[in-house]
Amino acid sequence: MRLVLDTNVLVAGTLTQGPAAKVLDLWIEGRFDLLTSEAQLAELKRILQTKFKAHISPVRRAQLLGAAAQSRDPDPAQTSPPALARPRR
Repeated sequence: MRLVLDTNVLVAGTLTQGPAAKVLDLWIEGRFDLLTSEAQLAELKRILQTKFKAHISPVRRAQLLGAAAQSRDPDPAQTSPPALARPRR
């Protein structure tokens, strides 16, 4: 299954333990393929580096951006889950 997630869902999934986090967990587990675009990646990068800079570590920002960037090409042959893990709290 392929899904497009709103940028807000990606950010909220990183910051919270709510429904958006569950969706992010499903993506990390490889339960669906995330589809992104260059425009969404630019928006995600801008938001992570401005609004949420103090709330998400540089390493975590890089992980999220890197994993989302891997999803920009909807190649069905690429089935490995993203290299992103939920932080332990």
